[in-house]
Amino acid sequence: MSQTSTLEEISQWSPDMCRKELPEMLPRLVSMYQNSDNWEKDIRVFNLVIEMFLPHVSLMELEQNVLSQVLPKVVKLFDSLVYEISSQASDLSSQNSDLKSSLRNILQNMVQWLVNLSACVRQVFTFEGSINLENIHSLPKSVLHVLRAAFGHCKESDSMYSGRLHLVSDLLQALFKEAVSLQKLLMELLDKINVKSMDSEKTTADMVAVLHMVLEICSVVSKMDHALHANTWKFIIKQSLKHQALVESQLRHQDIVNGLCDDILLSFQSCLQLAENIKLSGSQDSTDQRLFQKTTKLCRFFGNSLVHYTKEFMPFLSGSCVRLHRLYLQIHSQFPPSLFAYPISEEHKNEIKCVFMVVFEPLILQFFSCIPFVESVLSENLVLPAEHIFPQCQLLINILDKLPNQAEDVQMLWCHKSRFPEEIPRMGIFQAVFQNFLQCSPELTMPLSLQGVSVNGQNPNDVTFYEYVCIHLCAYIVSLPPALFPYLEHALLDAVLSCSMVTSLLAMDTWCFLARLAVVLPKISCLFSSLLADRIWLIKQHALETFAKFAEETNHEQVVPQSLTSDEMKNQVISFLNKTMFVTEIASDRFERLQKERAFLGAFFARARQKDEQENAQPLAKKARSANPIEEQCEVHLETAEKALNAVQLLMQDSKAPAWLSVKLLHIQSLLNSLQQRV
Repeated sequence: MSQTSTLEEISQWSPDMCRKELPEMLPRLVSMYQNSDNWEKDIRVFNLVIEMFLPHVSLMELEQNVLSQVLPKVVKLFDSLVYEISSQASDLSSQNSDLKSSLRNILQNMVQWLVNLSACVRQVFTFEGSINLENIHSLPKSVLHVLRAAFGHCKESDSMYSGRLHLVSDLLQALFKEAVSLQKLLMELLDKINVKSMDSEKTTADMVAVLHMVLEICSVVSKMDHALHANTWKFIIKQSLKHQALVESQLRHQDIVNGLCDDILLSFQSCLQLAENIKLSGSQDSTDQRLFQKTTKLCRFFGNSLVHYTKEFMPFLSGSCVRLHRLYLQIHSQFPPSLFAYPISEEHKNEIKCVFMVVFEPLILQFFSCIPFVESVLSENLVLPAEHIFPQCQLLINILDKLPNQAEDVQMLWCHKSRFPEEIPRMGIFQAVFQNFLQCSPELTMPLSLQGVSVNGQNPNDVTFYEYVCIHLCAYIVSLPPALFPYLEHALLDAVLSCSMVTSLLAMDTWCFLARLAVVLPKISCLFSSLLADRIWLIKQHALETFAKFAEETNHEQVVPQSLTSDEMKNQVISFLNKTMFVTEIASDRFERLQKERAFLGAFFARARQKDEQENAQPLAKKARSANPIEEQCEVHLETAEKALNAVQLLMQDSKAPAWLSVKLLHIQSLLNSLQQRV
């Protein structure tokens, strides 16, 4: 009986007959398949093996008896088909009917192989029980190899067919559709299989190889189909985390991070180009807007995937810090307020900012204590293109804003420069801010406007770039740990002596703020002490609330004990913090207190009404300017002295006078007597 007749007869067998003849017929079919040199016959035999005999093979024998015997030839045949069509495609024309027929036949065979591989994956799905990777060792690699070749051919078809794409476009669409379907089936199967910690090193290596092959497919399909591209990345991230303990030491983490960064940048640029086209054309087409929103969400997906991946594999990402730093600069150089930004509408800018740009906040926080990232950002040898200088300043200011919430050792890492020869030379962040600020002359000259700081929940006003840097720099100085002040002062001194006038001015403004801070700080304890000692319960209540919040959030911890000048005051604060309930006052005491408060409020309102009546009766005469300036100065100094003595008297109400006070008062009294004699 001829092989053709045999194949025809087998195709008519029932499932029971196939099961019965399996031991004898499966090896014969495999041998026939391996020795065949006819494409159509290969496809037919493969189809019979998969659909009629594979369901009756045990899971333990599947790899050895079937998959390893038939799949290697599938890979070889598919590669030969791709090579043959690629070498002849440039000669395709509507006049050359023989070549057209030949190429279409090759494409049909390629489509059929994808269909047969999909059938193979579906048959494996039907096996009961837990499927391990070693049971299907040959399947994932073979299918992924074919998929990469199929997607690659579709991607290169525009240039390959030299303007005659329409002659085979229907088959190329079918090829792409079947490839997408096959990839989806394979990913579902791989998601189902088990890879346990006790599995062999070979199984682990297989899973790593699978992930790397899928990564290669990612780079092929990146510009072909958004959904396919996103799903391929989703598979890589999911499987990497699922088998993290096994594969983390063998994965090419740098390639994965680089791939995500490239795709983030590519989709972000597409998003900006869409927004620019919508603005320039004035189009109100809902289709364009939907495409913009879809692309923005794709940006967010890639960004979130990067954040998720870097969070889980942080110990292995030291080699990716430079790329992540560059990604931040690339993204922000193309987005407002950068002078190199795409011209997009305010609406699109806000949408991109809310949907995508927020992804960079957690990404930066994850690398805060990563020394290679610090070295990349603060490198002394950092040479940036013009469009990246302003984004670098944005990054440094962003880091300054986040440093107060970090541990002191992390702040120390950012504030001090490299100290040992074996370290990569780097600046402290204060020096980096001033040095980068010096290079932002276009932004200072324009001047560029940025969003200021929100105060009391109000919408922030726009400020100049100079004000923006100064405000954020001073905001960090307020919370700067004392141990880090030498680094700040050194950077300020260098900046003051800088050859750039505007940099010197920024340093001097910062130093003036620092000086005012040093003067104001000692007075805070005196202010709290006087307010906490006040007899009016409302003032005392507000003072307790404010002091508790200050004590909780301040970095200037020395102010807290200095404000509590008596044991009674300490006990009141402790009781407030512990929410201690005091004994309810008796009715008579409460009545007496309310009477006093009513009298106090009545007198206050009476004075206020009297003052209003006087002001309404006649306008106040302008105070005559004194002809003698010395008289004015004397009046100012005496008022200041009077206020100071009143403040001392208030402090002495609830605390014991210091021993030196009487001597000081005698000296003041002698000064008053001397002045009195001159009057």
